[in-house]
Amino acid sequence: MQLALILALLLAIAVAVFAVQNSIPVTVSFLLWEAQTSVVVLVLASALAGVVISALFAAARGLRLSSEIRDLRRRLREVEAAGPSKPPPEGPRT
Repeated sequence: MQLALILALLLAIAVAVFAVQNSIPVTVSFLLWEAQTSVVVLVLASALAGVVISALFAAARGLRLSSEIRDLRRRLREVEAAGPSKPPPEGPRT
Protein backbone atom coordinates (compact mmCIF):
# COMPACT_ATOMS: atom_id res chain seq x y z
CA MET A 1 0.00 0.00 0.00
CA GLN A 2 2.78 2.42 0.89
CA LEU A 3 4.67 1.55 -2.28
CA ALA A 4 1.60 2.33 -4.40
CA LEU A 5 1.16 5.66 -2.61
CA ILE A 6 4.81 6.57 -3.17
CA LEU A 7 4.60 5.61 -6.86
CA ALA A 8 1.41 7.64 -7.29
CA LEU A 9 3.05 10.65 -5.65
CA LEU A 10 6.12 10.35 -7.90
CA LEU A 11 3.89 10.08 -10.97
CA ALA A 12 1.91 13.15 -9.88
CA ILE A 13 5.14 15.13 -9.40
CA ALA A 14 6.40 14.03 -12.83
CA VAL A 15 3.13 15.06 -14.48
CA ALA A 16 3.18 18.44 -12.73
CA VAL A 17 6.81 19.11 -13.75
CA PHE A 18 6.06 18.08 -17.34
CA ALA A 19 2.99 20.31 -17.45
CA VAL A 20 4.77 23.37 -16.07
CA GLN A 21 7.72 22.97 -18.46
CA ASN A 22 5.37 22.80 -21.46
CA SER A 23 3.29 25.96 -21.28
CA ILE A 24 2.88 26.44 -25.03
CA PRO A 25 -0.65 27.33 -26.16
CA VAL A 26 -2.39 24.67 -28.25
CA THR A 27 -5.71 24.31 -30.01
CA VAL A 28 -7.84 21.37 -28.91
CA SER A 29 -10.50 20.12 -31.33
CA PHE A 30 -13.23 17.62 -30.49
CA LEU A 31 -16.06 16.98 -32.95
CA LEU A 32 -17.48 20.46 -33.60
CA TRP A 33 -15.89 22.00 -30.51
CA GLU A 34 -12.57 23.85 -30.58
CA ALA A 35 -10.70 25.62 -27.78
CA GLN A 36 -7.37 27.34 -27.31
CA THR A 37 -5.55 26.41 -24.08
CA SER A 38 -2.06 25.79 -22.77
CA VAL A 39 -0.46 22.39 -22.52
CA VAL A 40 -0.37 22.84 -18.71
CA VAL A 41 -4.15 22.98 -18.50
CA LEU A 42 -4.54 20.12 -20.98
CA VAL A 43 -2.12 17.78 -19.17
CA LEU A 44 -3.47 18.55 -15.70
CA ALA A 45 -7.09 18.20 -16.86
CA SER A 46 -6.28 14.84 -18.47
CA ALA A 47 -4.54 13.64 -15.31
CA LEU A 48 -7.49 14.76 -13.19
CA ALA A 49 -9.91 12.96 -15.51
CA GLY A 50 -7.85 9.79 -15.11
CA VAL A 51 -7.94 10.11 -11.33
CA VAL A 52 -11.71 10.64 -11.31
CA ILE A 53 -12.35 7.67 -13.61
CA SER A 54 -10.07 5.45 -11.50
CA ALA A 55 -11.83 6.58 -8.32
CA LEU A 56 -15.23 5.74 -9.81
CA PHE A 57 -14.08 2.23 -10.74
CA ALA A 58 -12.55 1.75 -7.28
CA ALA A 59 -15.77 2.93 -5.61
CA ALA A 60 -17.85 0.55 -7.73
CA ARG A 61 -15.53 -2.34 -6.80
CA GLY A 62 -15.70 -1.35 -3.14
CA LEU A 63 -19.50 -1.35 -3.21
CA ARG A 64 -19.54 -4.75 -4.89
CA LEU A 65 -17.13 -6.21 -2.34
CA SER A 66 -19.08 -4.65 0.53
CA SER A 67 -22.27 -6.25 -0.76
CA GLU A 68 -20.52 -9.62 -1.12
CA ILE A 69 -19.17 -9.40 2.45
CA ARG A 70 -22.65 -8.59 3.75
CA ASP A 71 -24.10 -11.61 1.91
CA LEU A 72 -21.37 -13.92 3.19
CA ARG A 73 -21.90 -12.75 6.78
CA ARG A 74 -25.63 -13.39 6.43
CA ARG A 75 -24.96 -16.89 5.09
CA LEU A 76 -22.52 -17.55 7.95
CA ARG A 77 -25.14 -16.53 10.52
CA GLU A 78 -27.65 -18.87 8.85
CA VAL A 79 -25.20 -21.78 8.91
CA GLU A 80 -24.28 -21.10 12.55
CA ALA A 81 -27.96 -20.88 13.50
CA ALA A 82 -28.69 -24.24 11.83
CA GLY A 83 -26.44 -25.93 14.38
CA PRO A 84 -23.63 -28.39 13.98
CA SER A 85 -23.71 -30.56 10.93
CA LYS A 86 -22.43 -34.06 10.50
CA PRO A 87 -18.63 -33.93 10.10
CA PRO A 88 -17.20 -35.29 6.88
CA PRO A 89 -15.95 -38.86 7.02
CA GLU A 90 -12.28 -39.18 7.76
CA GLY A 91 -10.24 -40.79 5.05
CA PRO A 92 -6.92 -42.54 5.43
CA ARG A 93 -4.17 -40.17 6.48
CA THR A 94 -0.97 -40.25 4.55
